[in-house]
Amino acid sequence: MNACPPKEADGPEAAAARSATGRPATGAQATGRPVTGTVPAVLERARQESGTPQQFYRAAIHALAAHFDAPYAAVQIERSATRFLEQAGTSKAQESTWGRLCEGLLLSACYKNVAVAKLYDVPGAPQQLAAMAVPLSEGPGGSNGALAVVTPCPHKAVAEARLAELSSLCSVVSMLAASFDRAQAAPPSVSSPSAAGIAKAASYENLHEFAFAFANQLKTKLGCEQVCLGLVRRRRVRTLCVSGLDNLYPRSPGTLIIEQAMEECLDAGHPVCFQQDEPSAGASCSTGHRLHKRWHSETGASAVASIPLKVEDRCVAILAIRAAAGKWFHQDDLPKIQEAAQPMASGMVLLDKATQGVLTHAGRNVRVSAARWLGAGRWGRKFVAVAVLAVLGWLVTGTRTHVVSIPCELTTRDTRQIAAPFEGVIREVHVTPGDQVVAGQPLLDFDTRDLFVEQEKLLAQLSIAEVALARAVGEKDLTKAALAQAEHNVARAELRAVNSRLQRAQVLAPQDGLILSGDLKPRIGSVVPLGEPLLEFAPEGRWTAELHVPEYAAAYLAAGQTGQLALQARPELHHSCHIDQIPPATEVVGGKNVFVVEADVDGTLPGWTRDGMRGVALIDAGERRIWWVGLHRLIDTLRLQWWKL
Repeated sequence: MNACPPKEADGPEAAAARSATGRPATGAQATGRPVTGTVPAVLERARQESGTPQQFYRAAIHALAAHFDAPYAAVQIERSATRFLEQAGTSKAQESTWGRLCEGLLLSACYKNVAVAKLYDVPGAPQQLAAMAVPLSEGPGGSNGALAVVTPCPHKAVAEARLAELSSLCSVVSMLAASFDRAQAAPPSVSSPSAAGIAKAASYENLHEFAFAFANQLKTKLGCEQVCLGLVRRRRVRTLCVSGLDNLYPRSPGTLIIEQAMEECLDAGHPVCFQQDEPSAGASCSTGHRLHKRWHSETGASAVASIPLKVEDRCVAILAIRAAAGKWFHQDDLPKIQEAAQPMASGMVLLDKATQGVLTHAGRNVRVSAARWLGAGRWGRKFVAVAVLAVLGWLVTGTRTHVVSIPCELTTRDTRQIAAPFEGVIREVHVTPGDQVVAGQPLLDFDTRDLFVEQEKLLAQLSIAEVALARAVGEKDLTKAALAQAEHNVARAELRAVNSRLQRAQVLAPQDGLILSGDLKPRIGSVVPLGEPLLEFAPEGRWTAELHVPEYAAAYLAAGQTGQLALQARPELHHSCHIDQIPPATEVVGGKNVFVVEADVDGTLPGWTRDGMRGVALIDAGERRIWWVGLHRLIDTLRLQWWKL
């Protein structure tokens, strides 16, 4: 809702002064509703029927809400250690909405001691609504509360008149409330024990100083051996001080024994004692609690006792006492000590809250707000709270696989170079880069015409050598026979060389695979020397991925880890891979310092796969805590920056 500029109003005296000038002075003049004595009469009857001021205030705001046709009314009364807030609304939603809006008005009226009002435009309402708050005072000591109502007002003049009327009626409420017994209706006097304890605590700077002084004073007054004071927080006792000791070691065996005894007293809820009773004593004072018996044994059979100190029926501290050697506690000793020490409990609570840090106050406010939020809602809010706690618990205690995402590049493994088998002329080329070939498939042909001519020439020489050899043998000329035999052998060897070239004139694929590079069609008809690389060939199914691992992720990888690979060309298809080895040094790739890690691709890749394709590899680096997986990069960065400072 949109709030109009607030209009602050004074009390009934200013309203009466304005009536002398012809301006509205009372609610009756502005609204036509009589200021009759019916409301004071209802308030007087409520006073007579109420046994406590709280009951009277509760009846009063209901009467005022009915008188002003108010969808919401509230009263707030503050006493020394308590705060009373009562609301009256037509529905829970009205109480929640208007309660937040009137909270500031109640505080302003209470502490500034001034009546205030604000106009609000409510969507769907026939007229504006005014939120008004008036201070309440039960005596001459000043305001100790405020009362607020929300009432329909067509314009500001009506709001001023109704504020004056509400101020008059609140005076009646304050007067009737003041008639209650002072011990019940008014805040505790300065001379009360709680106020005395608070006043004494105000002279100390912190809780430990106050507790140490209190423990030593009590030790001197009682003439006992030792006095310990512990503060209760969340059903646990934390030792504040031990009389006679400047330094307290919380984890020492002696301190732990005393803390356990004080927690036993906290659970019991009443004074606890253990001692070997004096022979002349009447009724036994010992309660027989085991932890106090242990404390008794550890201190040489001294009499020990613990006394709870309470504020409004809530135990806030535990007083532990060890009597001097040869002394005992009598039946009426512990109640007297409790009565004497009880006023200091309020001072301890005050100092504890005053010395707490911002984070502690914030945590307490969060807990209180969460409790109110859960208490105001139904099962929906409780279900949301349980779901949030379950998610937080899963994030803190759950584990998941830490997956490292790494850019990669696909390359072939065990590539081969197909070179020229002899010096010759390329006659025909059957493949181009990117072609899939099978074993024995022709790749290119060399020109064999010169080889065939050479073959015929050698065959002729071989025939001539055979004829010459036969003639020499017939003539029995050994010299000519040996020469003819030598020429025959030379011709036959050269013929074998020519036949070998003819067999290698057609280059075949050694096995199934892929032609990676070597476009030879522009070189058809050119002469290539022996051993010149012509084609680059990759056997089928032999692929590897080069992972460009950043430095921050290198510590999480190891040889043998598995993962999944997805290429940018077809990201919906995933291929298994495993890391082969981790290099010992980094390389510069794309201007970045990375580790080039080789990962073997398992299985056979599709036919559209090409060398040099880029993608992303997801490597399984083991199980880690869920919160660590999400925050470890940020934590490592902050650690490094902190270390650099």
